[in-house]
Formats: sequence, structure tokens, C-alpha cells
Amino acid sequence: MVRWCPLSVEYFKLDTDASLNTRIGCVGIGAVIRDHCGHVLVASSQRIDMSYTVEITEAMAMLQGNVLAVETWVVSIVVESGALSVVNQVVYEVPMSADVGIVVCD
Repeated sequence: MVRWCPLSVEYFKLDTDASLNTRIGCVGIGAVIRDHCGHVLVASSQRIDMSYTVEITEAMAMLQGNVLAVETWVVSIVVESGALSVVNQVVYEVPMSADVGIVVCD
């Protein structure tokens, strides 16, 4: 069973996610930053009128979340994403396609 556990006071939680709509050829990316109690501090979402792979879209969402953290001066973050392949690329530098790699490098 998975359940939410509060973070230490000095940390913030960054959750990112992405969605694809291949029928109309667009993607959506989003990020939310919460404090140690789970209260939303800031959130961001964006619709992009282009179609990308799931991995590229998830990497773009993670990038958007990190930019959001920098822009709001949130520095001590725990990042959460459901895109294990992208997380592995970031954490362990697992090779991926060049397209995903460009976003991850950013």
C-alpha cells in the first residue's frame, strides 16, 4: 500500500506529470510544488501543440518543474515522477534516445 509521508521541514516536494493526446496532436505537461505538510505552494501547466513520445513529454514536465523551482527560489526539493525511464536517465545517466537526452541535459 502506498501512502503519503510528510517530508522534513526543510524540503519541498516537486511532482511532475505529462499527458498525450495523439488524436489532436498535442501534449500537456505540469508540475506542482508542495511544502512538508502537503500544501501547494506553486503549480504550472502547459499545453504544447505538437506530438512527442511519452518519454520526451515526461522529461519536458520534469524540466518545467525544475525551472519552476528555480524561478520560485525553492532549492531543497524531492522530485517525484511516474516516468521511471526518465528518472533513471537523470539519476543514473542511463542512455536514452538523443531526443530525450537533450531534454534531460537541460
